[in-house]
Amino acid sequence: MSDEKEKTKKGNEEKEEGKENGEGPENKPVPEDKAMEDALEDPDKAHRLLEAQIEDTETVHKLTLLCREDPVPMDEMRKIAVERGLVSNRNRKKLWPKLLGINRHSADSFGYRQKAVKGHQDANTVAVDVERSAWLAARVTGDVSSADTQLKNLRRSLQRLINGVVCSHPGDVFYYQGFHDVAAVVMLIMGEDAAYPVLEVLAMHHLRDCSRPSLELVMQYLKLFFPLLRHEDLELFEFLKQAEKEAEIGHDDTGSHFAVPWVLTWFAHAMSDLPAAARLFDFFLCTDPTMPLYYSVVMLKHNRDRILTTRCDYAELRALMSNLPAVDQLEVRELITKTIELSKQTRPPRPCQLSGAWCPRTGLEGAAQPRRLALRAAQVSPDQLQAIASLKLPPDSTLFTYPYMWMSIPVRKDAVMRKIAHSKARFEPATGDMAGWGTYLYPNGNRFRGSFNQQKRHGLGQ
Repeated sequence: MSDEKEKTKKGNEEKEEGKENGEGPENKPVPEDKAMEDALEDPDKAHRLLEAQIEDTETVHKLTLLCREDPVPMDEMRKIAVERGLVSNRNRKKLWPKLLGINRHSADSFGYRQKAVKGHQDANTVAVDVERSAWLAARVTGDVSSADTQLKNLRRSLQRLINGVVCSHPGDVFYYQGFHDVAAVVMLIMGEDAAYPVLEVLAMHHLRDCSRPSLELVMQYLKLFFPLLRHEDLELFEFLKQAEKEAEIGHDDTGSHFAVPWVLTWFAHAMSDLPAAARLFDFFLCTDPTMPLYYSVVMLKHNRDRILTTRCDYAELRALMSNLPAVDQLEVRELITKTIELSKQTRPPRPCQLSGAWCPRTGLEGAAQPRRLALRAAQVSPDQLQAIASLKLPPDSTLFTYPYMWMSIPVRKDAVMRKIAHSKARFEPATGDMAGWGTYLYPNGNRFRGSFNQQKRHGLGQ
């Protein structure tokens, strides 16, 4: 017994000595996130992480200076969001609405709750998808009882948010499987009510071709995938084409079905790190709607060694590419840089350019100026031209409507209500006890609730 006491005493003395020398558990560096934890074991990654943190500090300073200008230079803001990201969720809550042309004073951030209870044809599918959302399950903390309550509340909020977007545009916006991943990321960053106008703009513009009754248009512009891959990595392209050939996949079947979830969910389906997903959303929010396709090509090349060492069997390759390992924040930064370079090298023309047709800019009322877009054929390969020529897209496809109309509207720093140039607001009066009040609807989709006399008071419609 005395020996055991001596051992215990000696062990306690060693522990105390270790604490004094900085070796105890209290003095161990605590990693802030997974990227930091991995960096502690990889000196090269630690160096890159340090560079990223320095860049983020510079970015925050630049964003602060831009927000102080009046009007806010949104082009510069978009450039920073694309090349550097918005760094923190606090910045995203403030800047995502501005980047999407959302006026926080006129956005319907609460009315969607009433619309969400109406129901729609895909309401049951929404409930099932929300129930199995990995994003929500990963955010809960605490004991079992507390975590279960948190998860139920998150699911209820996400389901209400999605149903609100769909029910606000009956017959125009349709739910598709994968939209819940996009909605979950936006909601976790913005909060439920602030997420609604953001998600509504995404469904009506950036993801417009996804939120139609079918995914036919998405499959249409996926025809651009392999021409882009051929330009970026010929060996990988030929390897995948050989697998297609052996599987006897026809020309009309592009064989790029593995990229469909990537495009539909902006890679949220294939990610588990919220900061990494947020950085990617910064990029997609401010760029061409075909950019997820470019990122898909870069992502595939990033995993080329894993793919090329797999047996040349289409089913096996498709399973592999559908379950590629998730990327962290540092990898997302590098992939975005490569995506920007690829887009500059092979910027495809709009489909209307191939026939020399006029491409109207669907801008503000009275300011729509049709213009002919120059075809930069030197930057486009023949197979890209052939793929683009075969596309059959409606006039309101995202490939035609970008740049979006709000991109040309100046944003005032402290304006309560923006004066929208060349537009006339349409006033929808309320009924009953709310006579004299109603909603002003603008060509860019903004709404403002107020009295009829407020139109002149704020200088609107002039």
